[in-house]
This record gives sequence, C-alpha cells and structure tokens, in this order.
Amino acid sequence: MYLIMMLSGLSRIKTPFRSSVFMLWAVCLGLSTLSYSSTEEANTRALDHFIRGTIASEVENHYQAVFHFQEALRSDPRQPFIHVALAQEYMILDQPGRALELLEDALAIDSSYTEALELKAAILRSTGKYSEAIATLETLVRADSTNYSYQYDLLFGYLSIGDFDKADELFERHIEGESDIVPLIRQILSIYALSEEYDRAIPYMNRLLKSDTLDASMMYSMGALYLQVGDTLSGESLIQRAIDLEPSEPRYWFARAVLEYERGNFEDVFEIAEAAVKAAGEQASLSNLLGNAFSRLGRTDEAIAAFCSAIALDSTHFPAMGSLALIYDGLDSLDRVVELYEKAIELSDSTPVYLNNLAYTYAERGIELEKARLLVTQALAADPENAPYLDTMGWIEYQTGNYEEAVEWLRKAVKIDAENAPLYEHLGDAYYKLGKESKARSYYRKGLARDLGNESLLRKLGQQ
Repeated sequence: MYLIMMLSGLSRIKTPFRSSVFMLWAVCLGLSTLSYSSTEEANTRALDHFIRGTIASEVENHYQAVFHFQEALRSDPRQPFIHVALAQEYMILDQPGRALELLEDALAIDSSYTEALELKAAILRSTGKYSEAIATLETLVRADSTNYSYQYDLLFGYLSIGDFDKADELFERHIEGESDIVPLIRQILSIYALSEEYDRAIPYMNRLLKSDTLDASMMYSMGALYLQVGDTLSGESLIQRAIDLEPSEPRYWFARAVLEYERGNFEDVFEIAEAAVKAAGEQASLSNLLGNAFSRLGRTDEAIAAFCSAIALDSTHFPAMGSLALIYDGLDSLDRVVELYEKAIELSDSTPVYLNNLAYTYAERGIELEKARLLVTQALAADPENAPYLDTMGWIEYQTGNYEEAVEWLRKAVKIDAENAPLYEHLGDAYYKLGKESKARSYYRKGLARDLGNESLLRKLGQQ
C-alpha cells in the first residue's frame, strides 16, 4: 500500500494558507465577517492576531503563528478560516491529531468549508487513514464534480486501498475526458502491474496506444500485458511492432525469442537470435536462451559455447553458470561443476536450486557428504516441500548408510511428486539396502510405469 501511495505522487490539492495572495484574501474575509463577534474590540483583536499569525507563518515562524492564531480564536471562535489556519500550523509542526481536532471544529461551524475539507483529507492520507481520507475526498467531489485535483486524489485513494472498481469508474466518468492525462494513465498502469491486475491494465494501455502509436516501449509493455493474461497472439504482434519501430532495443528481441523457445520452435529461436545480434548486438540473456535451446536439442558443444558467451558478456549471469554446471556434471567434469555452482550460489544470494544441485553432485558421487548435507539443509529451509531437495537429503542419508532415514526423506519426496521416476528408484534402492526386496521391486515397478524406457530400472527388475 505504501508503494502505491508513493506512486500516486503528492496530492493535487493545494495546501491552504501558504501564499501571500491568500493572506490578502483572508484579511479581506476577516474584515467582512468579524462583525459577527460580540464586540468591536474583540473583532479588532481577532483581526490583528490573525494578520500577525499569517505574517509569522509566511516567514516560517510557526510557533509564533500558533500563538497569534490561538489568540485570534479566543477573540472570535466562530470563524472557520482561523481554525484552518491554526490547523495548518499544527500540521507543519507534526501534530496531526491537534490539527484534525481544529478542522472538526471548523466543519462544525460550516460543514462544507472547502479549505477545512481539503486540509483534513491531506492530513488523513499522510497519517495512513486512507478510508477516512477517501470519505472526505468524496465529499469534496460531490461538492465540486469538475475539480480535477479532487478527482485525482480520490482516484489514488481508491487505488491505495485496492478498490479498483471504484477507481476505474471514477476515471471513466470524470477523468478520461481531461486533457494531458497520459502521465496519470502511466501511474495507474504501474499500480495495476505491481498489483498483478493485468486485465484492468490493458484498457489503460490501449488508451496510451491511441495517443502514440509510434512508441516502441509502449508497444512492448502492452505486448507483455497481453502475454500475462494469456493472449499470446496479441502479445506477439505488439512485441514484433516494437522490434520494427526500434530494432536496436535488445529487450524486444529477447521477448520474441522467448516466445518461440516456449513453443519449442528452437530453429526459430536461432533465427531470431541471429537477427538480434545484427540489429542490437550481443546480449547475455539471449546467449543464455540459445544455450538452453541447444541443450534441449542435445547439441552439447554449441550449448557450452552459448553459455560461456553469456558469462563472457556478463560475469554475474548466474543462470548461465547453473546451466553450464549441469552440462559439465553430465560430462563428469567435477572441478568445473563445483566452481560454477559455487559462483552461482555466491552471485544469486544462495538460490536454493544451486544449493541443492551442488549437494546432489556430491551425494551422487558419495563425496563431501557433510558439506552436501549443509547445502541441502539451506535449500530445504527456503523450500521445505520441494521434492528434489527432499530426494537429495534422502540420497545423502543413503550414501552414509542411514537407510531408515533415507526411506523417511524419500517417502516424503514421492508423496509430493508422485510422477517422478528417479524418486521411486531411490526409494526402492533404500528398501533394497534394508533387505526389503519385495518393497524395493514394487517401487522399481512404479518408477518404470512412469518412465517406460528407464534402463536403470529395467536392469534392476531383470528385464534387460
């Protein structure tokens, strides 16, 4: 909520009693209204203190201003503008409670007194009393439905408490026709994006597109929104338009390549990457995506080259390091695997997947088992219901000869991920070590049912 309030910026309502123009207005108002005081002497005294207080406020002598406004109130407590002037000083002196009391007094005299309502709304919002601030702003809007500042503040009030329906209604009924609302729409979009209200964001993005159809960044953002709500065709079309408008921006090319990667169109990924390099230069994220595409196709050497390129372009690109470590693990290059995982762990602030992968690297080889236990314990602390992490811990126990403990960990893993064939195989191995061959074979068969071509399981079941 705080972030949303920051995004909304400062209130559009002007703070009263802060300009020399208003000072002159207040003096005139005082001259015309103080006649309601009980005596001419009281009138004169109240006016004198009000003028002195206003002058003190203008030169930022706020304690002196408070004194004079208090004296003005003692002489004439029936003038709402004096209450508001004093409330303003208390607000500046960081006494919002006292300021609100004075504003309530002013509104008791005149419930529609605009300056009192404006200041009350500002104080309530600044002290986090959003619902009360909204109620006050609604009163102001009802009194003056053409005041854009009131509507602006009320709109962001609704957004701050998550009342998006009212925010959208207010925008459509009162604000949409205003001139130069593009900055406002961008703020609303930021809030909806942060709140993951993508469906609500799209109509506002469409309004921006109508205002400028040559803004590549806007096209890209709109495309990303459509992708978030599952409209892939519209998202792809807009991202391509962004590329056409600004081919030198690498983000657009990467987004387009990701779409093809997710579809499994790896040859298209290679074509897009080639065009992207020509138009926008090399980029680490695209090289990493290429590495993943090559890896999926079993083109190991090209995958290694792509991941190495990503790291050369960005020495902090830990996703490429983690993917490269997986390849080297398959090639049994242990030193390189450990080096890459340790670097990825350091750069990613101990991302659990790298902690687990390095732990499993050790566990699979039966080495550094205590170190492996510490690593996977960290991973499980971050994600205790993760089946691969539980499997790693189970396999560490298996490798240390703690087969009963291994069974406990592995049963938890299987319960969470019942379609993972290697988990059944590991559980079967643990039961086999405990001399429970029937149970072991039962789990081998369950694993094979989920991976019919698994050679290891076929051998253990004597079917190969």
